[in-house]
Amino acid sequence: MKLENLKDFDWYNEPENVLFKEAEMTVVSLPFTDFWLNPNHHILKDNAHFFYKNAPQDFELTVLWHFEKAEKYHQCGIMLRVDAQNWFKAGVVKLEGESIEIGSSLTINGRSDWAGVLAQEQNPQMYFKLIRHGFDFVSSYSFDGINYVRLRQFGLDSQNLKAGVYLSSATEKPFECTLKDISFN
Repeated sequence: MKLENLKDFDWYNEPENVLFKEAEMTVVSLPFTDFWLNPNHHILKDNAHFFYKNAPQDFELTVLWHFEKAEKYHQCGIMLRVDAQNWFKAGVVKLEGESIEIGSSLTINGRSDWAGVLAQEQNPQMYFKLIRHGFDFVSSYSFDGINYVRLRQFGLDSQNLKAGVYLSSATEKPFECTLKDISFN
């Protein structure tokens, strides 16, 4: 990752601890952060960290996260955002023990859903890809950056989109992870 590629990026809910190295960015999430809207359970979280840029009409966004010290409910992944009521995220979520779930959430009009599968590998890094063609999107993940598995296909009707990466910690423990690569094509 070339750091000059990050010059057009900005933060939504900027974390307090970000370290740029030669070819990576290490970030520590604040505790009790998440992107999750469930009015029925009185959960209205829009305070996680999102590193983004304005999304072109058609694009392919690929990222690589390294998350060696993940604990329960720590998340990192890829995100697409219209506003606080409409967004998409796909990422890894640390569960109990060694389990890692690969999941996605599409939030429309202030209601989040969730779809996830247990990771078949306990690898401390994950590639995510998000492809946009007009208002159609396909998200996928990979353990090696070569063989991708489609995670979700969806539509999101908006001209003003922001795309990038997110991280969060829904518990009292902060989460440190490293963005090893991010590219827009």
